[in-house]
Amino acid sequence: MNEFIVWDKKSESFRQIIKIDFVNIYFQLESESSDDYKVNLNDLTTHTYIGKTDINDKKIYADCSIVEFEYNDDVFSYQATGYFTYDSEIASYVLIDDAKNIEQLSKKCVTNIKVIGTLQENPELL
Repeated sequence: MNEFIVWDKKSESFRQIIKIDFVNIYFQLESESSDDYKVNLNDLTTHTYIGKTDINDKKIYADCSIVEFEYNDDVFSYQATGYFTYDSEIASYVLIDDAKNIEQLSKKCVTNIKVIGTLQENPELL
């Protein structure tokens, strides 16, 4: 599952990677013009596909996809907006909602997940 997307900070857009040069430490990205261009690693952020899709079969990316979801357990039931990030302490993706509550992805309490934007393009959605 080594799938990811790349945010180009300079152009403020998501780009496709054509080539990764580990020796000279740069990425060659597909450009909207006929010329592809090279960027430094510091000018990019990568976002890993978490292995899950939303209710419309859209892929969800860590520290990128903003989602609406429903939370239901024996005590609480609510709708919220949030995003997924990787928690290295528990070696799992977690969902952080707009009230800063954190839920493990493995819990069955989070349902009806729908991607509504990205942290990079739509930060106002949080």
